Amino acid sequence: ATLEAAIYQTPQVVCYAGNPISYQIGKQLVKVPYISLVNLIMEKEVVCELIQQQFNEQLLSQELHLIANHQAYLTNMKNDYQQLIEKLGGMGASKRAAEIIVEFTKTT
Repeated sequence: ATLEAAIYQTPQVVCYAGNPISYQIGKQLVKVPYISLVNLIMEKEVVCELIQQQFNEQLLSQELHLIANHQAYLTNMKNDYQQLIEKLGGMGASKRAAEIIVEFTKTT
């Protein structure tokens, strides 16, 4: 959902809070710097991630305030979204990929 929201240029905050034991086990097994696809693909924090203890009313309120009231913050997020779209192959990438697959299956 985070990737789709970014493609539609929707500002967002990624929030995740789960069972503390499951989270710690998962954290040991999966070594990635981010939880959202947007940030993973861009290899930087494009959207704020509030995870476990960070997912609280105060931090969420602060982040939503930034999105709603600071145009430069929102503009940076949307510029990063545009770079994300380009990194994914731009508009129509899925259609082009499908056409390549169809052509490939005709030749095999």
